[in-house]
Amino acid sequence: MLYFEADAVLTLNGAQSAAHIRHIGFELTEMTFNAPANIKGLKMTKTDDSVNFEFSGMKQGIKGSGPYNDSPALILSEILSAVQTGEGIETKRKTNEIKGKIRNADFTVVRDADKNIQEITSEGLSFRAVFSNYKSLEAEILGTPSGITD
Repeated sequence: MLYFEADAVLTLNGAQSAAHIRHIGFELTEMTFNAPANIKGLKMTKTDDSVNFEFSGMKQGIKGSGPYNDSPALILSEILSAVQTGEGIETKRKTNEIKGKIRNADFTVVRDADKNIQEITSEGLSFRAVFSNYKSLEAEILGTPSGITD
């Protein structure tokens, strides 16, 4: 399961944004955008059965499982879900890469030696996410003492 929070610079079709991400397994992907200025403060929360948006006191929710319009937040959430299910996923241990497919497009997840996500790309979707300040939340959420892993 993936439990983490991080900052990310997201690019979709050449348009760039930045957000703080909190991802709690299949249950929740929450993104709060801090750039560009016109969407600063936009919060997107995706659960297994809905997507909710909050911005300047306005709220909008969508129930069900898509299809949704393209957005970097939703593409990122779909890729993270694919990684968690493991369906159609190929892991290259030597390079710490995970490869898979969503929306008929290949994606690659690059991790560091500690398995922290560094970058996610999908040329077919014109998508890229570069992560920083990555922090695993497994110990916090699962109650696993720090330093103990599977």
